[in-house]
Amino acid sequence: MCRNISPRLTRGLFLLATLMPVVATPAPYKPSEPGAVLLQIPPSAEQVRRISHAQLNVTQATNLARIFIQRARSTADPRELGYARGVLQPWWNQAEPPNEVLLMRATLRQSWHDFDGALDDLNRVLETQPRNAQAWLTRATILRVQGRYPEAAQACTALSELSDPFVATLCSAAIDGLSGQLTDARARLSALQNQRQTQPAAIDAWYLAERIDMAIRAGDDAESQALFDIALSEYPDDIDIRATYAHWLIARDQAQKVIEHIPADVQADALLLPLYLAMKATNHPSQQALAEQLSAGFAAGSRRDRSPHRRTQALYLLARGQHLDALRVARENWNEQREPDDARLLLESAARAQQPEAADTVRRWLTRSGLQDTRLEPWL
Repeated sequence: MCRNISPRLTRGLFLLATLMPVVATPAPYKPSEPGAVLLQIPPSAEQVRRISHAQLNVTQATNLARIFIQRARSTADPRELGYARGVLQPWWNQAEPPNEVLLMRATLRQSWHDFDGALDDLNRVLETQPRNAQAWLTRATILRVQGRYPEAAQACTALSELSDPFVATLCSAAIDGLSGQLTDARARLSALQNQRQTQPAAIDAWYLAERIDMAIRAGDDAESQALFDIALSEYPDDIDIRATYAHWLIARDQAQKVIEHIPADVQADALLLPLYLAMKATNHPSQQALAEQLSAGFAAGSRRDRSPHRRTQALYLLARGQHLDALRVARENWNEQREPDDARLLLESAARAQQPEAADTVRRWLTRSGLQDTRLEPWL
């Protein structure tokens, strides 16, 4: 099992590329022949190692890195992030990398949860390119994951002057919906419904994911199901939406639907845990084998000194009844990222470990942030 890639972080990557040029650039190269090969995308690790040492210029390298990162999001395979890192190697440790490399490096760092390093890279980009829309969007995404909503809102405000109004509204409404304005934010996104068909697929999927997230936190099961039906029909390979749907079904005692929804040979880490939870709930004969696979993945991550995604590990430990261990990992996770799911995880872990005071930091944060989430109520 590979290390998890956070769906929230990857959702904000390169969504603006199809909308506008974020900075002035030379005119793109146009091949003279329709069949001209501009850049070959290596399918294997060995080919990536060879191309990493080839003489790529910075534009070719960053374009290739972008493709690898996009593939990582669509496949949930973190090896693709390693490939992206490899092609950027000639510039990675430079004292003053080109801005396009800084943006790629920030993207990779935040994917590995090096949030401080990523924000530092983004700040360097914005010092010389204050109108770099992708830098502002990535900054907003990271600050959101850290629960720093006022700063994330400022990044969305900066983005509003540079982007399509649909994207600007989506960015700002998503933050408002996390900071005490859930009803208003849902209405603002609902009002965009007729415009979604004109948006690129990546942005439309992001839009649906945000509406689903808000409906779930509002406890609106009818709208949640309706939005899931649309999203899964139009974007059946979107791992973020599929994983969210699986956890939503489990919370509603519909574990058998999860087993039908997720194939047994799934490789995406984000889907392995809900599949295990569903198998455990239904006493499926394959549950032990999947538990061993998950445990081996967590152990391998620890041996490589690259901790697996702590949210996933804590949820797994909770399901196994290892409440004290779950609480320990949930606290480590909370120190790193502060999304609604992370708040709920620490609250539940503390309650099940009979140490409710261990989640006092979450309660104080909820008061400050104004976060509204009906799923938290049983644990408050």
